[in-house]
Amino acid sequence: MANSLTRLALAALSATPALCSCAYGTALDPRREASDAVGAFGYVGLDGPINWVGLNPEANVLCGTGTRQSPIDLSIAGVSALQGATVTLSISDLPNGAPLENLGTTVEVVASEAGGILAVAADSPLGALDGFRLEQFHFHLPSEHLDNGTSRAMEMHMVFEGESGEVAVLAAFIDADGPGPVLEDVLSVVDSVAAPGSVTTTPPLALSELAKALTAGQFQTYSGSLTTPPCTEGVTWLVSTETLSISREAFERVRSVIGFNARFSQNELGEPNLLQVVGQAVPPAQEVASETVADDDTEQMAAMAAVMATWVPIPVPP
Repeated sequence: MANSLTRLALAALSATPALCSCAYGTALDPRREASDAVGAFGYVGLDGPINWVGLNPEANVLCGTGTRQSPIDLSIAGVSALQGATVTLSISDLPNGAPLENLGTTVEVVASEAGGILAVAADSPLGALDGFRLEQFHFHLPSEHLDNGTSRAMEMHMVFEGESGEVAVLAAFIDADGPGPVLEDVLSVVDSVAAPGSVTTTPPLALSELAKALTAGQFQTYSGSLTTPPCTEGVTWLVSTETLSISREAFERVRSVIGFNARFSQNELGEPNLLQVVGQAVPPAQEVASETVADDDTEQMAAMAAVMATWVPIPVPP
């Protein structure tokens, strides 16, 4: 008899989600009409990270088996420091603004028209990255990566695609401690995309100013994965040490639209997937309950979901 974790995964085998991943707009997840791009995965209950494999066992297998999954606590082994001077980040301003769309799982700025280019010097810990093009940037609330064990108010992911379809994500923590460049403009219209699938246009965006702010310090870098299904590995992460800022009012606006959309912190790089570890640790239901309870699939799934829900970081800072 399968254990409780297996039952939880099997419960959603019939679901056929139209995934809209954090690599949306790249070769890993080509752009679609906004109304068709709303993701069917989520962050709570059976739609959440503990059951992403169950939503599509073939496509999302790495969400439950991958050994270099993101996000992580950036204090762990395998994360390297990268000087900002070795990173070239060139992004043009968008005087006419850019599309802002609600994908159901996040809000995203379509930034391909900005001509953003990311490159890293060959003598860096990463080796050379060249000609990665900015496709979009989106937001997670609270932060997905942990800063020495602590979550931050939000996290921005700028998604770049290489010539062969490789993905690099430049990330930055966001604190709700005062207005900052660009993001305040983006989030000033987030109320207009409260409904999943809706689209609006931002005010003019000074993305060159944002690029300058992000490269003023260092980057913490490692090879990880997408933080959403299908959890593809081989993603290059560069997390800026420069924290961005938004006002408390902007934070409240975006929170009212996004709610909560952070995957729980994953195991150390190269170590077994946490879901596999938990699956081995949880005994079959018959060993801990009577046959009556063991045969009650609904009760087992609810109990497992309640336990695993406690693993998710507290979503909102004071």
